[in-house]
Amino acid sequence: MFPLERGNVSINWKKPFDISIAYAQVQGRWVTCRSPYTVLSGHTEKELLLATSDLRQRAKRDRVRADLSAERLAAHMSKTGVHEELLRQRWRDLEGKKVLSIIAGQSGHSQTLGGVVPLLSTEVEAAATAAKLAALSHELRNEVVKSSGRVKK
Repeated sequence: MFPLERGNVSINWKKPFDISIAYAQVQGRWVTCRSPYTVLSGHTEKELLLATSDLRQRAKRDRVRADLSAERLAAHMSKTGVHEELLRQRWRDLEGKKVLSIIAGQSGHSQTLGGVVPLLSTEVEAAATAAKLAALSHELRNEVVKSSGRVKK
């Protein structure tokens, strides 16, 4: 339940790997809500919570009020200086999506998750992807250090 000015609204994400589309129960009916920010497409609720937490921590550090508007969250999630934990969560979510796809395939159901059936990685592909994520993480960390003006340790 999410509090509103005059009551609470139930929110549901039917596609757990795409928070750009949510469903809200309003006066007993489920209404489709689409985000105007395409950057949210393909991201999970956990990633959104991590980005929100990161913005709150930055605001606390800078002693300012946290701006948690949808526009600010979308901008934060699309920046190159996104927090490393967000990348790790993205990796875990993609791995979970593959596992759920395998389970769906073994059960005989042809369902997909988020409209896309993820391809299974070989060990070589997984190692290459992990190396790319590590390099990206290193680049992002350097960008964050540059943009914050802190001295790299």
